[in-house]
Parts: sequence; C-alpha cells; structure tokens
Amino acid sequence: MRVLLAGGGTGGHLVPGLNLAAGLKERGHVPALVREGREVEERFPFDGEILEDMGLRAGSRGAALAFDLWRGGRKALRLLREWRPDLVAGLGGRTAFPCLRAAGRLGIPFVLLEQNRIPGRTTRWFARRARRVYLAFPETAELLPGASNKATGPPLRPGLDRREDPGLRRRFGLAPGRRILLVLGGSQGALALNEGLPRLLAALPKEWKEGWAVLHLAGSGKEEASAKAYEGTGVDAHVLPFHREMPELYALASLVVCRGGGTTLAEVAAAGRPALVVPYPWHRDRHQEANAACFEERGAMRILPQSELEAGGGRELLLSMTEPPGLLEEMGARARRVLPPGGRARILADLESLFEGSGRAEVSE
Repeated sequence: MRVLLAGGGTGGHLVPGLNLAAGLKERGHVPALVREGREVEERFPFDGEILEDMGLRAGSRGAALAFDLWRGGRKALRLLREWRPDLVAGLGGRTAFPCLRAAGRLGIPFVLLEQNRIPGRTTRWFARRARRVYLAFPETAELLPGASNKATGPPLRPGLDRREDPGLRRRFGLAPGRRILLVLGGSQGALALNEGLPRLLAALPKEWKEGWAVLHLAGSGKEEASAKAYEGTGVDAHVLPFHREMPELYALASLVVCRGGGTTLAEVAAAGRPALVVPYPWHRDRHQEANAACFEERGAMRILPQSELEAGGGRELLLSMTEPPGLLEEMGARARRVLPPGGRARILADLESLFEGSGRAEVSE
C-alpha cells in the first residue's frame, strides 16, 4: 500500500504522521511525505521518501493565501500523478488542503487525522468526503455530523511509558534527589513560557526550589534569552533549545508545563504525567483550551491562562499541585485513562482494511 502523508508546518501536525509512517513501514507498506516547507520541520526526521514541499509562505493570509493554495493545488496534482498513491492521509494544516483537494479530483481515497478536540478547518472542509476521520478525542465526533468517524485515539510513538534512565540525570546535569519540572513550548518554543515561567518559579518558596529542578525546552534560538531569565531566581534550571527523544524526558518528569496542542497533551498523558497547561490564546476556535479542558475535567491536568501567567499569577495553583503528597502521581494515573490507548495500531489496521476493500487506486489523468 502506497500512502501519501500530507501535512506539517508544526510538530503537532507532523509528529502523528511520522508515527503512522513508521508503523506503515513496519507492516511492509510504502509511505511518502509532503510537508509545508518550514525550517521547523527539519527537526523531525522522516524514514521514507519526502516529496517536493508545498512551499506555502508562512503567515500568508487573504488573497496571498488563496494564491498559495491555488499554486499548491497545481503542484499537488502533479505529485499525486507522479507518485500514484493508493491512499492520501491528511495530517492537518495548510499543506493538507491542496493534497486532499487533488486526491478528490483524481479519485484517490483519502483519510484525515484530527488531533484536537475541536476539528481544524481542513478537517471540517473535507470530513464528509473522507473515507475515515480518525479522532484522538472521542468528543470530536459530535462536531463532525455526517462524517465517517472513528474514535481511535492518537497515533503515538512507542516507548512513552518508559522508566527513567538514571544516566539521563547525569547527562543533563540534574541533581539526583530533585523532582523534575519539564517545560515544553512546542516545536517552535513559546515566548510566554520562556518569560513567564522563570517569574512564576522565582516567586515560589525556598523549600520548593530546593526540592525541584527545571528542564526547559525553549525553542531553537531562544535558549540563551530563556536561560538569562532564570538568572537570580534561585531555581535550578537547565535550558535546551529542542530535544527529539521526548519519551526519555517524560520519564524524568514529575510534572509537565506545556501548551495545549492535542499531540503534546496526548503524549504527556500516555506517559502518565500530570500537566499544568498554558493554552495558546490567539487561535480563533481556542482549540488548545478545549483540549486541556478535556483533561482538567477528569482531574488529570490543570489550566493556567496565559493572561494570568503574564500578570504574575499561577503561584498558588502550582503549589496546590506539587505540595500535597501523592497528588501528582494520582493525576498522572488519571491522565492515562482520558484518551483511547493503542491508536496507532488501530488506525493501521483500519487503513489496511480500507485498502483491501477498495483495491489499488486508479489515478485519473
């Protein structure tokens, strides 16, 4: 089965596709990838053929975006005719749009992966025409009436439930007796976390600072400013730009502070870690807040609005999570139960079922 994965722009869109591609290769299938063409995508290696990037301009809107999508549509038609996939999988984001539209024109079946509780624009646009929409959050099905949905759970990378490797503490210079606060700003880093977390942690009691160390992923090119923000706070902080092997960091962490992207929260939950979530507030549909609320409602995570963090708040909330004995462990156990497990295997089996039922696609000329 030849599967073209289309999507990217951020790790949240790209990582689920890469996880799925790895599973396809393990089962003897042939995946290929079409990305947006942004620098951040180079941090996520793909074990397969990367077709020509869409080359969509970052931040384009209005007429410029319409032109980019029109140009991308012509490119997508050519790529699909040349590579001749049996199936196209839309990962979300602007890159998926021209590829899915081209698949529809050429009569190639396509499926969608939706990692957020509130479906994105590409998912909403193509859901009724997709052979399947694979949902990380079961609640999303209510927002896609008439679509062929499967609440599979997210296609996660293996090894998220690994145990801590003592050698990692030595590698990162972390004291052996301290609990670890892991700060994640997403694939590109988050200025609100890079500036706000040092202020928040500086306001915590001396006893808290003596018992915890911070491992902060600030984003490429942003690590120097973030490290400087920790100076004089009394916090044992270790700042990195980016780290590809997230399972080993989750294994170290007692608590995660992160954005509210569906992929990030799903990985944190699968690792059995509680989180303090600072959702990105400027999305029109506020989907990161909806993602985080799904976990907060079940006692697995807590939400700290960015406006409150920027105003110097969050101290009492963080202390209420970290001071009661056993609370973080209890929250982590709850987190594991929020989303359906085994999503990657379930999606792969369903893709094979769809392929066997339809046979090899005949690409129209």
